[in-house]
Amino acid sequence: MIRLLIVGALLAPIWGTGKVLVSRDDALAEAFPGAAFRQETLWPTEAQHLRAEKLAGVSILDRPVHRWVAERDDSIVGFAYFDRHRVRTLPETLMIAVLPNGKLESVRVLHFGEPVDYLPRPRWYAQFPGLRLDDQLRLKKGIHAVTGATLTARATVHASRRSLALHAVLSGQ
Repeated sequence: MIRLLIVGALLAPIWGTGKVLVSRDDALAEAFPGAAFRQETLWPTEAQHLRAEKLAGVSILDRPVHRWVAERDDSIVGFAYFDRHRVRTLPETLMIAVLPNGKLESVRVLHFGEPVDYLPRPRWYAQFPGLRLDDQLRLKKGIHAVTGATLTARATVHASRRSLALHAVLSGQ
């Protein structure tokens, strides 16, 4: 009985309700070193929401958009969007970092609720920087699929497309 409790305690962080992999503040600092951040809350109009959904090619919840603006030396160096969604049955939170030119800076996993077996390796996430909201930002196009983590890969691509579409519409691009 004691052995089972010890093993269970050791496995709880892996098989439990999820794991915070990096904090919001650490993720922001990694994406935009030396930047100062300010949060904006934006309320897309119905027309902006519909346009963003059309651009993304995936559904976007109708709610306010919270984004962090990264500034260094009185210039905007990027934006960060946090997308919380369900992968299979459990939540995941990603930070989608976007450069002022509308390209992805990075995609970082902040929280992952599914078993870690469904989490792609860092090398897979390295495919995202430099991509735009176009046909290359799709699985089996510019993004390689992940065996055993198809739902995570799909959720990551959809979150990236949502964030880039909202960024484009809300920034007037």
